[in-house]
Amino acid sequence: MKKDVSYSARFGKFSENALYQSIDPQLQVSIRDTGFRHGLSYQELRQITEIAIDLDMWGEPSLIEQVRQLERELSSNGSYDHKKTIIDILRDHWISLKQQETRYGTPNKRLNNRPESRKVIASDGDQNVFGM
Repeated sequence: MKKDVSYSARFGKFSENALYQSIDPQLQVSIRDTGFRHGLSYQELRQITEIAIDLDMWGEPSLIEQVRQLERELSSNGSYDHKKTIIDILRDHWISLKQQETRYGTPNKRLNNRPESRKVIASDGDQNVFGM
């Protein structure tokens, strides 16, 4: 019980972090749950927050999905040191994605189309035009 209280206090300090506050609430809950489950340090929480933001920006599977998958794989292998292994695998995957060449989606064909040109029509009338 004492350990939970001290970790809650530590996580409370981390939750004030601007980077953590800027992410989706569902992702915040996932990071918090992962932090409590594995006893992540402030630096580890900050790092997985950065990783989560980048994964989302790059269109990769979310941090939530990747952590769940890793936990399933590790529990089936009988591994006990989940924290270090999960952080290492996430970090390695993140670094490999950062080193890859940037991929852009196919361009939208509508952007290449020009609008139809409009003809200027002169009309003689009694309407006043400002500036003349």
